[in-house]
Amino acid sequence: MKPIDAMKAASWLLCAVFCLMACSSTSTDDADVTTAAIGSRPTHVEVLLSGTKVSVLRTRAIGGARPIAPVAPPGPAMIRWRFTPLDGSAVVSGAIDDPRTLRSEFAADGRPDDRTVKGAVGSFALELPSNRGVIEIQEADYASIGTVHIGGSAGGEDEIVNLGEDVLGEPVPLVDHPLDDKHVHLLFVAEGYRQEELETFHADANAVAKSLAAIPGYAEHWNEIDVFAQDVKSAESGVSDPEHAIKKNTAFDVAFGNDQGSPRRCLMVAGDVLAQNYASMRFIASKVKADIVVLLANTAEYGGCASPMQHFVTASKHSAAVRIVAHELGHALFYLADEYSGGGVGCQPAIWSTGSANVSNNLAALPWSDMFTTPTIPTLPGAGDVVGAYEGAGYCDKGVYRPHENCLMRDLGADFCPVCRRALDGVFTSLANGGDPIDRQNLAPPKVTVTNSTGGGIFVACIGNAGPACSGATWIEPSQAQTIDILGGALIVDTTTVPDAPVTWSWRQVAAPSANITIFANADDPLRHPDP
Repeated sequence: MKPIDAMKAASWLLCAVFCLMACSSTSTDDADVTTAAIGSRPTHVEVLLSGTKVSVLRTRAIGGARPIAPVAPPGPAMIRWRFTPLDGSAVVSGAIDDPRTLRSEFAADGRPDDRTVKGAVGSFALELPSNRGVIEIQEADYASIGTVHIGGSAGGEDEIVNLGEDVLGEPVPLVDHPLDDKHVHLLFVAEGYRQEELETFHADANAVAKSLAAIPGYAEHWNEIDVFAQDVKSAESGVSDPEHAIKKNTAFDVAFGNDQGSPRRCLMVAGDVLAQNYASMRFIASKVKADIVVLLANTAEYGGCASPMQHFVTASKHSAAVRIVAHELGHALFYLADEYSGGGVGCQPAIWSTGSANVSNNLAALPWSDMFTTPTIPTLPGAGDVVGAYEGAGYCDKGVYRPHENCLMRDLGADFCPVCRRALDGVFTSLANGGDPIDRQNLAPPKVTVTNSTGGGIFVACIGNAGPACSGATWIEPSQAQTIDILGGALIVDTTTVPDAPVTWSWRQVAAPSANITIFANADDPLRHPDP
């Protein structure tokens, strides 16, 4: 498998929105219970939430015995999980950030207005004992969401390959240049189009693609971007509108916000979608090796919402919606950071010490210092069309810098700044040469090799949402080493689930001053040998 194919495959393991149940799953009389098969060894289980439905969408046996992977301390939006083995062995439980969380970053005028939105669909992964048992999922207040039974046959993996009856035909190319695995792949999927309106869907998708092709940065590389459209029919035209008590019967049940006060502009997928339609999307997306999927909603009103780590965007056919797609591609494919300040995700200046091509807290060593076109550093607002160091970026008003006064990563009405353009150019150049863009300097988080000298096993992880460029909980045996991707020059060490650990660390943050570090059994400073 080529490196870029591996990156794409990894991204689709995170795309919960394209899969609601494993083809090996069978429902019981309880609508909230599904049974799925796992093997006899420790097992990686991917769980999907859809409204009050809990399903297993994939299982994978883990080689060798190891403790249960720890989970990050939850933030304000969280869910709880509890696994009860049927053989009477110990119950395991934990809490994680709510995977249903979506982000709506911009208002209709294109200005930043970052909102956190609770959707109805999301997935997460657990590492569980091999025991047969029951996973129960709860809200933060312990209200039960649902349960799923696991256990059964002798291991292996299950993938979703069944197509829903609303999915019509194969993905159709929308570009007039040769398709190539070295290109970026976009997939548009129809939502709220009746079967007789699917020609309109193709016209709308073509219009969005044409608008994207005119945006500087994409325009120069348009022959390296392959665009596909997938027909999915809906029973009714349009999308639901809870604010005005309008309910539409559509394939993915997309609506403007929800009935709990979420921003109207966030087009989100509801929990009572047709399960098989969602199950179909993962398979279709993998067929075209899609880097990002755009669920194109049949409405002219401005709206959109994104799950960046899942490489998924909902967008209306409003003329400005293409800018949402362009911005989200900046995150998903080019590893560009948000340049606006005061975002709803909160300001954490420390995470911007390294790892981003366009946002940094290190004024003395900015990644774009070679592109300065002004001697005034920091650079004051109103300096004109110059590359410098403007304070206010990465959701922070102070202490974090961006290269230009305005940019598409800050304002939907702007184009990419020269620094972001360089990042785009670098990724396309790497792809054309058969390389892996996530390994290119200044385009992605650095890698760090961690050696475990604690005398016991440890878990290490990237700080942030696990994804293709941010390693999740990674097990390291004593005296062994593992290489992981990190963000912001730091990582997490955890031993809370490790029996008889020499030192107990609960999601301990550790700096990574170099590409090779060693973790010692020192409670005060894991990077320092405990002997005097």
